[in-house]
Amino acid sequence: MTPAPVPARDVAAEIRRRLPGVGVKKLHKLLYYCQGHHLAAFGAPLFSQSISAWDMGPVVGELWHEEKRPHRHPSRPRWTRPH
Repeated sequence: MTPAPVPARDVAAEIRRRLPGVGVKKLHKLLYYCQGHHLAAFGAPLFSQSISAWDMGPVVGELWHEEKRPHRHPSRPRWTRPH
């Protein structure tokens, strides 16, 4: 029995834990390799998000957009800088 897919953000977090400072392009390429290896080894996806071919290489679009959204501290307007 194959375990249910995990969110791509969880796989990305583990990659970042093991490879501190990994760049965004390299992270998405590693996600692509992880997905391919898991599919070949277990016949099931590691994560359910799709991977697209962008000009910069393979990208998990949902994760890319999720991480590019502006984050805002709830008590501070977006336009102020932290001290």
